[in-house]
Amino acid sequence: MFGNNTSGPDALFADNGYEALAKYDGLRTNGKINSKARDGKISREDDVYLKLRLWSDENLDGVAQASELRTLEEMGVESINLKYDEHYHEEDIYGNEIRMKSDVKMKDGTLNLIYDLWFRTLEP
Repeated sequence: MFGNNTSGPDALFADNGYEALAKYDGLRTNGKINSKARDGKISREDDVYLKLRLWSDENLDGVAQASELRTLEEMGVESINLKYDEHYHEEDIYGNEIRMKSDVKMKDGTLNLIYDLWFRTLEP
């Protein structure tokens, strides 16, 4: 999961999930920058694209099993837009905060909204 607790390739924490992903925009696995791929989105041009997984908690246990993880390719994701609406904010019925929104472009050309979700923490 990418978020404000994600340490990037620079070993620094990001302010949110979009900023965490942006650290990989155009970054090659050898640490060099591919300037053609530094375009404000994560796509096949970025080495990290093949490493990212989408999780669907099919058995609702809160634990990611290998069978619940899919590649972006498998899910038909062409690109993740890293330009986000920083003013978007709402809260779900469980107290989780839905902050910042952007979109993903699917291989069929459709755009789907995506959000940076901040889980509510409970006091012990």
